[in-house]
Amino acid sequence: MNMHSADTATAIRHAGEIRGKLRYHLVAVVVHHGGPESGHYTTFRCVGAQRQWFLTSDVDVWPVAESVVMGSEATLLLYERDTVQNLTWSDIMKVESS
Repeated sequence: MNMHSADTATAIRHAGEIRGKLRYHLVAVVVHHGGPESGHYTTFRCVGAQRQWFLTSDVDVWPVAESVVMGSEATLLLYERDTVQNLTWSDIMKVESS
């Protein structure tokens, strides 16, 4: 199931706070090219403090603008949870169990 490019852009913008304690950042977007019987996957990956995006396809890697990522038809979005100071185990369990 592909998302429309507007949904990808929204997901990137709203990857922020969960219950005011946990923060998630979009770090990769997987895109399927082709149909249900065959095709090819490419991946956009965000790297470094400057949050530079790269497109990977097999052994090839190219830098791309965030606007290219936001315009893609995402198949899968991958997030990374930030380390947050003053976050207790109890806080984590409340969020993950809801």
